[in-house]
Amino acid sequence: MSWFILPGIIFGVLCGAVIFTWLYNGSLGSVLMVAIWHALFDLLTASKAGQDILPILTTAGIIAFTLFIANINRPWGFRYQPKQIL
Repeated sequence: MSWFILPGIIFGVLCGAVIFTWLYNGSLGSVLMVAIWHALFDLLTASKAGQDILPILTTAGIIAFTLFIANINRPWGFRYQPKQIL
């Protein structure tokens, strides 16, 4: 494995963390929902069931969905706030 793919791996892991957190919070703390999603993702990307282009499309779709979630919910609080003058 080359070092130049390390940023992509880190970005993918961070996107997975966002998806897991979103699923966990959205299902009111159900670890079962997160486990089911993880099992389906592994089935499509890491097993013989998911070969050729399917893992690439699945991962790209998850990354796009993660970016969508991050822009809809905006959990980081970088919204525009009017300038406060003392």
